[in-house]
Amino acid sequence: MEDLMIPEEYLLLRKEYLTTLLDKMPVVKPGRRGKRQILRLYDGDSSHYTEASKSSRKWGSYYKIYTQRVSIEDALTKTNQLLKHKRHTRCKYPLRVINRDNCFDSSYYDMLEDSSCSYEKTSQYYYKGRNYRSRAERQFALILDEFGLEFKYDVKVTFHGKQFTVDFVVVFREFNRCIFIEFYGRCSERDYLEDNGRKLLNAQLCGIYLNRDMFIVSGDRNYAPGPDAIRVHIAYIICLLAENHIEKIRSDIKI
Repeated sequence: MEDLMIPEEYLLLRKEYLTTLLDKMPVVKPGRRGKRQILRLYDGDSSHYTEASKSSRKWGSYYKIYTQRVSIEDALTKTNQLLKHKRHTRCKYPLRVINRDNCFDSSYYDMLEDSSCSYEKTSQYYYKGRNYRSRAERQFALILDEFGLEFKYDVKVTFHGKQFTVDFVVVFREFNRCIFIEFYGRCSERDYLEDNGRKLLNAQLCGIYLNRDMFIVSGDRNYAPGPDAIRVHIAYIICLLAENHIEKIRSDIKI
């Protein structure tokens, strides 16, 4: 983890984005009232709160806020861990996000259904509520989670009027952008390559370009990338996105 060259600018900007997001959200905390599980919605910074139990009509909305906060707090913790382990100096320039107008944006990501493909998966490769089709795909999911990234797995998408399945769609909400990651694990099979070749053609006809919007890692039954190779690949993707979406606002600061 320490040697991954994730831009310091990206981590600082992501930390700011996640912190601001939390500050704007209502605070919901779990608790108990006797034997009943409850959620408490706090009124601003005060100690006043309203409660909802599972039998209450408010439970659904409170629980949604609670799970969102937990997810964001987890991502912020992982971002801070990455910042802590980096060995070079922090960026001293103010930063801002540019290029936020994207076709494949956060709203596109939100419309996609997680695990919507019916291809067979196995409980042998289970991780955090999902079954994966292979050890390599499960490893991808584990490392995306390690980086605190939000993603959907095995998603049905439409490229140029035809429906396909994408292994991972990862959203970077701070950039209002999502990207596609494919693991091609049967590259020694001709039919498999031809099917994925058609997918790539249709994706590019939709304006989804390789090494900008879609990223591919390949292998076969004798080779699959290990955890360190996957970490480097994801760090590379983050570097490209940071370069496209972060501008350093240079000032008179002497470094």
